[in-house]
Amino acid sequence: MSQLSPGRYFRRLTMTHATLIFVQLIMVLMAYYLRNHWMSPPAREEEGIFRIGLPLFALAGLYAGNRLFQRRLKLAQGQATLARKLFYYRGALHYRYILWSLPSLLAVAVWFFTGTWMYLLVTALFVALLLVYRPDIDRARRELKL
Repeated sequence: MSQLSPGRYFRRLTMTHATLIFVQLIMVLMAYYLRNHWMSPPAREEEGIFRIGLPLFALAGLYAGNRLFQRRLKLAQGQATLARKLFYYRGALHYRYILWSLPSLLAVAVWFFTGTWMYLLVTALFVALLLVYRPDIDRARRELKL
């Protein structure tokens, strides 16, 4: 584990966070381009399983991300040094962000295959959620109880 100043630590966390958001936006743009230039109109009967499966997967991703984050946060709070606390906190944030990004990427794929715009709403909601939960020093202080 390398020693980083708090400023560099949070810059790296912010870069990781921004990368996850940009990956989702790039996926939406790529899917939109490919859908409009390379594919025929969608067949509506193919989306039956996604109407139930995608919202359930999105809720499971939210729940699992928060649950795993809380577990890792408790581990971080129990560490003796600030460096160890921040190391575990970064891992907790990564788990949360990854588990929140997967339903969003699945929603883009489902929209690509079905053409139903409602699925992109799931992506928009998860991107908004990621924007709200942007990592910063004040949030880390509150969550780590420093």
